[in-house]
Amino acid sequence: MRTARESPLLVAVGPEAAADRVAALVRAGCEVFTSPVADRGPMIDGLLREFGRRRMTNVLVEGGGIVLDAWLRSGAVDEAWIFVAPSVLGGDPATLPLVPDVATLAVESVMHPGGDILVRGLVRRIAPV
Repeated sequence: MRTARESPLLVAVGPEAAADRVAALVRAGCEVFTSPVADRGPMIDGLLREFGRRRMTNVLVEGGGIVLDAWLRSGAVDEAWIFVAPSVLGGDPATLPLVPDVATLAVESVMHPGGDILVRGLVRRIAPV
């Protein structure tokens, strides 16, 4: 968000998003897309329509395993860049989204930026979405 005023940043939130947090995003220079539904599937559908309206063809989606799982299940992902940070932060155990019933990843490269692991691959659908 530090560069939101220099490069456009669209942040998607659900209808339950706290007004003060949305206001903070706007103050930081972000544009906020508020979905009328909280369910990730319909939210992604709404975002895709908005991207189409704006004629956007490439989109970076940032989030954790739950977000990645929802986007993979949407059928809208062609390529994934998945960062894995081998750090122990405490709290709930970190999990990776494994959706073998929906898609696999044809690994194109594995890199190690800054001690993390970056897996880049093409998404291959194995089930209709």
